[in-house]
Amino acid sequence: MNIRKGTIEDVEEVYKLYKEVSQIEGGIARFEDEVTREYVEGFIKSALNDGIFIVAEKNGNIVGEIHGYKIGIKVFDHILSNITIVVSPDFWGEGIGKKIFMKLIEDSKKVEGISRIELVAMGSNKKALKFYEGLGFEVEGKMKNRIKNSKGEFEVGVMMGMIF
Repeated sequence: MNIRKGTIEDVEEVYKLYKEVSQIEGGIARFEDEVTREYVEGFIKSALNDGIFIVAEKNGNIVGEIHGYKIGIKVFDHILSNITIVVSPDFWGEGIGKKIFMKLIEDSKKVEGISRIELVAMGSNKKALKFYEGLGFEVEGKMKNRIKNSKGEFEVGVMMGMIF
């Protein structure tokens, strides 16, 4: 497996990966029809311009991706936010998610001015919450009715952060 910084040339493969994962309930906080090439190109450009974009390749194909970026407001300039991680279901359980997340954390610590990374997780996704806590994230709060799932039911959004 090869873990590397992503490039704008990765748009098409990352788009396909997001389409695949968006078809799985709880796989990502986007419905399949929201995953467009423009959406993927947009977050990749944001991460390349003011954040971090990492991909995992196996047999020449992108099987995992993680990114985060600053939100563009000066008082939040020390935060890497909007962190999203996606791993192909064909490779779940192989440790790819952990490896690329650890790389994002490591790279974040090297960016001058970044002292915090944060994300919002679905309260019902106990596996993800445990995963993030295992990486060193702390639960900082819960936001009622933050997430509306595919059944139209509201879920708690769990704010998680890591300070270094």
